[in-house]
Amino acid sequence: MTTEEPQASEVETYVYGVTRAGAADATPVRGIGPLGSPLRTVTSGPLSAVVSDVPAGELAATREDLYRHTEILQSLTQVSTILPMQFGTIMPDEQSVR
Repeated sequence: MTTEEPQASEVETYVYGVTRAGAADATPVRGIGPLGSPLRTVTSGPLSAVVSDVPAGELAATREDLYRHTEILQSLTQVSTILPMQFGTIMPDEQSVR
């Protein structure tokens, strides 16, 4: 059995927070949602957003995802000042994040 990667139109970009560019390099930490996509950064000028992929459509707020969102933000504050985003902040794609 193989697991197919979702197509670009099947995923959206979940935003955890914004920080200085290069201050919080995303590590292979699992993001929220059923995809468990690794965190990455989307940079525009002097700022970077810490993001991961989530399935397109409405995100079901599970207790585990709420805790995971908070844990990710707490870990990011250990390496940089971060402007946290509210749980459920989703953009259609990386270009929208920029």
